[in-house]
Amino acid sequence: TVFLDMTGVVDYLDVMCITTGETRIQNRAIADCVVERLKEYDIIPDSLQGYQSGSWIVLDYSWLVVHVMLPEIRSFYRLEDLWSEGEVLDI
Repeated sequence: TVFLDMTGVVDYLDVMCITTGETRIQNRAIADCVVERLKEYDIIPDSLQGYQSGSWIVLDYSWLVVHVMLPEIRSFYRLEDLWSEGEVLDI
């Protein structure tokens, strides 16, 4: 799991999280956990995409975007490289 500081890179996002689950079911479980944990702070996603297929799930909270991907999807799209201007956060 990597967190990227996107402030100063784009004006519509503060943090991007990219993580990997080994299966579609695990990706859904990760997404469910993120949604439930943030819901404890009254933070709900503006949108949730890809949950049905489970291969690449995107949780959009406006200031935070979480990508939950299968390993082959993550290695193909290489979002860390695409957004390499974002500083890796030590969380």
